[in-house]
Amino acid sequence: MNDKYTRPVSPVESLFSLSPFSVVAMVFRIKGHITKIQLEHAINSVQKKHLLLQVRITSDENNTKVFTTENVGSIKFETISMESENHWMDVYHKQCAIPFEFEKNPCIRFILLQSESKCDLIIFSHHIICDGLSLSYLGRDILDSIGNPNGSKPEILNTTHVNKDNLPDGLKQNRFLNRIYRKINKKYADEKVLFDFDDYKNLHKAYWDKYTHQMVPVELSRDDTLGLIESCKTHNISVNTAILTAIMGAWKLTLKDVKLNRRNSVAVNIRNYLTENPGQAMGFYAGGIENSFEYNIKKDFWENASVFHKKIKSRLDIKNIFKNISNWSHLEPGIMESINFKLLGSLPTGNGRDKLFHYSERSDLISSILKRNKMDSLDNIIMGTAITNLGALKIPNKYGNLELDSMIMNPGGAFPLVMVQMVVAVATVSGRMSILLEFEESRLSKVQAQNIKDQFLKLLKIEIDFVENTIQM
Repeated sequence: MNDKYTRPVSPVESLFSLSPFSVVAMVFRIKGHITKIQLEHAINSVQKKHLLLQVRITSDENNTKVFTTENVGSIKFETISMESENHWMDVYHKQCAIPFEFEKNPCIRFILLQSESKCDLIIFSHHIICDGLSLSYLGRDILDSIGNPNGSKPEILNTTHVNKDNLPDGLKQNRFLNRIYRKINKKYADEKVLFDFDDYKNLHKAYWDKYTHQMVPVELSRDDTLGLIESCKTHNISVNTAILTAIMGAWKLTLKDVKLNRRNSVAVNIRNYLTENPGQAMGFYAGGIENSFEYNIKKDFWENASVFHKKIKSRLDIKNIFKNISNWSHLEPGIMESINFKLLGSLPTGNGRDKLFHYSERSDLISSILKRNKMDSLDNIIMGTAITNLGALKIPNKYGNLELDSMIMNPGGAFPLVMVQMVVAVATVSGRMSILLEFEESRLSKVQAQNIKDQFLKLLKIEIDFVENTIQM
């Protein structure tokens, strides 16, 4: 391990701090057999490479949340016999119900579903220490350690994190905005309420008792993946745009009586934009752009996609990509952390309920921030569709006797899924694309989700021929 390391949780990271729903997972589908001992050795190896796998979270003398390498427990992992192709989905749901022990261990877990000829390696983590791209690199490192056990010692990677001093040039706040941030921070200091890990556990149980995240996975063949990519090139649009347009079109054509929120979000990798580029280190390095679009059922699918692509492209500049991150970076970390407790504080029952309930009902700075953003009620839909696409990852598919067949990402989120109509995650490795559609079950029935899936495939099937039954509920 490294020498002692301690630093405050940044305002950006604090958006996820003690959040019960900000979990992110990656499934690596592997041809070949991995043993428990091999996985344990690989975890120990990659832990030395990535600093945020060596930390727990505690509070300093000022009651500020900090990462520290002191007295850190071990990373949790387990091996389970694989029961079916979709066994990983059951494991994911069970893991969601288990709170992280932020104050004791690194907030990440590994689960290996084993059979004699194939395995699913599931990495289940919290957004406070990583994004989806981080997990793709981490999974690659795990497989590389297993496939090449006598390889060189792992390189210790950069510990860069996102804060106001690490933003790209051109995002410096003017004096007027700085005065506003100072006033907001002062008002928060006057109203501050401290939350501990017991509060988080109460919130976690209440959230997962009430809400269930459902998933519809799509795994394309190599031919279908290539066909989709070529179709997008022919029409001069991105794969991201095609998938997101098809989802919005499927909603519009399938659920005619359900009003789709026109607001959408596209995640963007910000690593290369930061003053200190973290490279392939673990951390949360995701920005995003938001816009408004409504699918026109009177127009052809590719016409819709072309219009939408131009709208997205026009917003791909650092001011839009970093808009939220820049604002968050100038606020006290406790402000971002308090948002979760304000949003969900009315849910818990039993011990600890009074503190959280009274806080959720209190009129203060946090409640005014949520109200201004129309987030003051979990009944509000604040976004139609959000998409995270890792693109075609340059990750090897051979690791000794192991072969990486595909990857499935569950992207998690900054806000409760019940406030978003659908989240879409896309990852492409070994020439195969996986697409995961995720939603909260009170917002969408399984029949409705199946109909959206069918229409989604029909729209994309204009140019490519999908294998039937690639999606299972």
